[in-house]
Order: sequence, then C-alpha cells, then structure tokens
Amino acid sequence: MGPTHLRAAAVALCCALSAFTTATADEPLSVTYLGNAGVLVEQGDTKLLFDPLFRLQNTFYRAVPDHLENALMSGEPPFDGVDAVLITHFHLDHFSPNLVLNYLVLNPSVQLYAPQQAVEGLQQFSAGQEKAFLERVTGLSLSQFGNPFSQRNGELQVEILRIPHNGWPDGSRDVQNLVYRVTLGDGSSVLHLGDAAAQTELFQPFSDHWAARENRLVLAPYWFQQDPQGLTILNDILKAGTVFNVHVPSDVAENPSTRPKEYQGQDLLLKPGTKRRLAAKNPTTKP
Repeated sequence: MGPTHLRAAAVALCCALSAFTTATADEPLSVTYLGNAGVLVEQGDTKLLFDPLFRLQNTFYRAVPDHLENALMSGEPPFDGVDAVLITHFHLDHFSPNLVLNYLVLNPSVQLYAPQQAVEGLQQFSAGQEKAFLERVTGLSLSQFGNPFSQRNGELQVEILRIPHNGWPDGSRDVQNLVYRVTLGDGSSVLHLGDAAAQTELFQPFSDHWAARENRLVLAPYWFQQDPQGLTILNDILKAGTVFNVHVPSDVAENPSTRPKEYQGQDLLLKPGTKRRLAAKNPTTKP
C-alpha cells in the first residue's frame, strides 16, 4: 500500500518506493522532453516524470503540446508504466494542481512526490476525490539547508534536498524547491535541479552528498551554464557527466547557429517530444 498523505517523509517515501520497478544495468538511459522543465526519464522498465503537467500564463516558456499531454494523461507509449511523478515546486510553469489531480485519477498505479505546498494545492481541487489518490501522494516538507533525505529500495535510490529557488535570497524565499537525485540500476544518477539558484554556497555544504554518486545526467535550468557560479556547481561540485538544459525561453531558436551568444555551447532541450539517449553504462556483451 502506498503512503498516507503528509505522513512523515521518511516513512512515506519508504512505503512509496516499493512500487518502483528496477532498471537493469545493461540498458540505455533516455530523456524525452515535454516542455519547459518537464521530462520523461527511462531506463529499462523504470519510468519517471519530472514536472510534466503545468499551465503557462504566457508564452515565455515552452508548453507541453496537446498531443503529448493527451498521450501522457491516457498512458499511451512511451508514457505507459510510469512509476512516479516528481514535482520540484509549486509554480504554475512546473505544476498544475488540476492537471496532476486528473492524471492521478486516470493512472491509479502512479506515485506522486511533491513539496507539501503542491500537495495542499492538489487538495484545493480534489472535490471529494481524495480516496482516489491520497494513498499515492507523498508530501515532502523538508527544511531549507537541512540534511538530504535518502531512501533505498532494491537497486533504486531517491535522494531529495531543498535548495532555494532562483532569486534567493531576495525573492521566492518561501518556495519549497526540491532537488531530486534518482540512482538507477546501473549505479549512475539523474538529477533534476528544479529552479534552484545557481549559487555555490547553496550546494557546497552538501559536497559529500554530491560526491557519493556518479551524477551522470543533470537536468538544469539554462541559467546554470550562463553563470560562473553555476558552472562551478555543475563542473566542480556535482561533477556532472551530461548536462541537458531545460526551462529555456521559447524565443531561443532550435538552430544553434542562430541562438544568442549566451546560449551557444549549451545542450538545450527545446523541441517537445524529442528523445535523447545516453548509451548503456555497462552494456551486455553478446557472442
């Protein structure tokens, strides 16, 4: 059985992870871009959705196209067999309470992990449907600058930190921005930074945490590779293997030669539906 709503995080996540499938070490890792900071991450039978359902109030960022949203909602491939949805924070360009609620009702085996602020937003739209989803929702109320939370289940490990939102300390101080690291079956990890601020003093206190695993893929908002501190975080603190940049303004062209200078040299996720693959870390040798 999944976790009860807003149970203590350590207990809730332990229970919820039992529903996760396990990726094998000889399969490639892939990322399907949805829009803004939304992605589907796959390895073997493991499928994770980060910030997949949201509603933009303007066209500054890329929305999830209708055909992808419909496929996601109905569980059409590649969105079948999703293990979990992980929400980084409650801003409308990352999380729509009514869309996520509908998704949970339509997909009764999917777990949701989200900051408590987002879970409370869900409840405002639930209209008596709580029984259809609350057992599968883990509301994470983590302390800012607190110790990382970690839970292992089989070969899969989820680790979560609350890192202040971009603009800190002057803005968005109360936003519960979560940074997720999921370690897959081959021992390498996928990080999603949400809208974390690119400030070294926010990441350095957790140097031992970052160094404990191979951060093979980092999904970072574009400003990390436009800021000297952000580059230090990616290269020296996280020691990121591959970096895919998300949350890119919609007026940035897909053609690298026509992009503004500040976006040159970045590996940007720009076209919704595009699938990027990383080779298997330990490919099986066949005779």
